[in-house]
Amino acid sequence: MTRVTEGHLARHYQGVRGGRDAALLDIAQDHALYLLHQAGAFDAGLVFKGGTALRKFRAGSAGRFSTDMDFAAPSEGLALSVLAALDGVEIDGFSFAISNLSDDGRRGDRVVETPFGHPQLGALVKSFRYWKHGPMETKRSAVVLGILVTTASLTLVGCGSSAETLVLTQGDGDSVVLTELESNPSGVAGDTTVFEGPVEKDGEPYGSIMGSMTKVGALGAGWREDREERMLTAVFDLPSGQISVLGVSYYFEGDELLPAGEPVTRSIVGGTGDYMGIDGEVTTVRNENGSYTHTLSIIR
Repeated sequence: MTRVTEGHLARHYQGVRGGRDAALLDIAQDHALYLLHQAGAFDAGLVFKGGTALRKFRAGSAGRFSTDMDFAAPSEGLALSVLAALDGVEIDGFSFAISNLSDDGRRGDRVVETPFGHPQLGALVKSFRYWKHGPMETKRSAVVLGILVTTASLTLVGCGSSAETLVLTQGDGDSVVLTELESNPSGVAGDTTVFEGPVEKDGEPYGSIMGSMTKVGALGAGWREDREERMLTAVFDLPSGQISVLGVSYYFEGDELLPAGEPVTRSIVGGTGDYMGIDGEVTTVRNENGSYTHTLSIIR
């Protein structure tokens, strides 16, 4: 099983406003399908249908995202077992529960808790009985199930991923050039600071970091009531390629520097050269002497 990271998540929704919850639900749908497959539901004749199935098996990212999951089963017992199989279970840190179950046990709200927060989008699970009319219907169902199992396996099963750690240091505060670009006189959102500075590995020069930081929320707008939300995009320009980073951080009002000693984790969303195709996350700490330590956890 591949562990989902902030890097996976950021690459999924690519900074689209409101896209994080949809990305979490999309991943949760794959986990739910895998759980039903492991339970033998599809071998017993369960069919995944509807808009979500069409998007996952046909339209891909070009299709309209649907939060609901629709199933059809050849027997009453199997139809009723679907929601029970997704109630009170956990996989890879994603936990599932069914609330507001209908009187007939065929429809309910899917509640998902994840290591990255609770998606606020509503999501239904619906399961109904279908009637088979002979060998042709059975064959058609088998084709759908084969696609489903293959897709779920490709999405969730690890494919030999490897992890590595790269630790970079960034000198004292004087080595970082900050340029403030005030694009919104009100100071609420849109103010941008660009920055650039050298980085070292094992005490030797090892490229540079550059990027921008934009205020996206006023004081108290995010989950930290005493901080401002700022979106950071940055690139580590290293000898063997570049590493791109994206994430939201929380700063004290009017302060351009991270609070000393507080680690901040952001997503690795891609790279070039030797880093092409990577993801993972970067944990940054501003030290008491004004230097920064960037610990890059890279997944290939």
